[in-house]
Amino acid sequence: MSRWTDWVKKYAREHNTTYGCALSQPKCSATYRREYGLKATAKNEAYFKSAEKASSKAAKQKEYRDTLREKGVYGKKQLRDE
Repeated sequence: MSRWTDWVKKYAREHNTTYGCALSQPKCSATYRREYGLKATAKNEAYFKSAEKASSKAAKQKEYRDTLREKGVYGKKQLRDE
């Protein structure tokens, strides 16, 4: 077997999908290329840029929630005085 087919089989097992589905997922190819230092295709680069953007947004949201928790606002039900 080749390194690529072994990678796809491993990816399919880890993501609970079939070999054919794993082949069609850009994330499978992108992670393989990144792992082995191969030149990324435009599709792969687009995947990683969007993933990095999403993780950056999630980090900012977490930081905002933590700030609110420190202030004692987040996670408590706000009751109105009527």
